This record gives sequence, structure tokens and C-alpha cells, in this order.
Amino acid sequence: MGEPPPTTLAALETLHGEKTAALFRAALQVGGCVAGGTPDVVATLALFGTAYGVAFQHADDAADAEHGEHAAAARGRLEALIADACAAVAPLGPGAARLADLARALAHPPA
Repeated sequence: MGEPPPTTLAALETLHGEKTAALFRAALQVGGCVAGGTPDVVATLALFGTAYGVAFQHADDAADAEHGEHAAAARGRLEALIADACAAVAPLGPGAARLADLARALAHPPA
């Protein structure tokens, strides 16, 4: 908000991590706690929330044509972050399939 735009992809991802990803991470952690998740499950959900949140923001930036100077690198990172999000929840088994599906959907947004 009033800060100059990030000049590197790493700085952009830090910004996304401190804003969008923090919101997803918090929602998942609170949900995990309310559902009675173990500390390990809540930590797993936090990892997913971080990767998903940064990926979500890269996908949103692409759709809105924002941060064009980082667009090519962000596309590559989007795929890696989706893979990270899916890998984070893999230990939770079939119950986490919907979370992995949400992450994979970021690669193919609706038209």
C-alpha cells in the first residue's frame, strides 16, 4: 500500500506470503484446531496454506496482468508451489484430496 512494487520475484513472494498466504494459512490452522487436529496436522495445514496462498496470488496476478515484469518466472513458480501444496497435504491421505484439487485448479483457472 504505498510501498514501491517488488523488484524481484523473491520480494514479490515475500509480499504474497505476508498477505494472501497468511490469510489462507490462518484459516486452515484455525479450522484444523477447531476440528481437533493434532499439532502435526495443524502444521501440515499451515504448510499447505502458505504454498497455496502464494500460488493463488501468482495466479490472480496473472489473471489481472499485474507484476508483468515477474510474469514468466511467476508462471514457473506457480507450478512448483502447486506441487508443494499437494505434497504438504499428501500425508493426510484421501481426506485432503479436496485441498490438493483446489491447488491443482490454480493451474487452470476458469475462463
